[in-house]
Amino acid sequence: MFDERLAGVCGIYCGACMIYRAYKDQDQALIQYLVGLGVPKETIRCEGCTSGVVPPQCAKCSFRDCVTQKGINSCSECKDLPCKSFIELSEERPKKDNLPHLRLCPGSLDVLKQVGVQEWLKQQDKRWSCESCGKRLHWYTEKCPSCGAKFYNAVAETNNLKGTPR
Repeated sequence: MFDERLAGVCGIYCGACMIYRAYKDQDQALIQYLVGLGVPKETIRCEGCTSGVVPPQCAKCSFRDCVTQKGINSCSECKDLPCKSFIELSEERPKKDNLPHLRLCPGSLDVLKQVGVQEWLKQQDKRWSCESCGKRLHWYTEKCPSCGAKFYNAVAETNNLKGTPR
């Protein structure tokens, strides 16, 4: 069984988040990198989207509130998808905030809806692990820090999506 708290309500796989990976792996290099980006060290804690332990930016997520209010588990179950907020998250915010991994949300939700949460988590766990050594990696890893293997990260994946602005 995979931890369902890692299934972000918007289609994000929390297991590939830099903050989650830094916290779970106690990766000091990644923690220092995040601190260098301005992330307060004490906020580098997360147990997944639907847990009670999330970083500040996730604690104020409107999607978490929305699915709770609608009594559903994720945006994949919403009859209003894609709503204006979801379009902004997956199309506008990746460019505005330089967060290309958010462009993966629509496709991710499609798969989640088709296969169910446990199969989706299994697929995501495999997707965000090094093919050579199995180390779990984050969205922006370019090469595995354990074995040095090149990694097909979220930037490369979103560059291959149809309609990606170049």
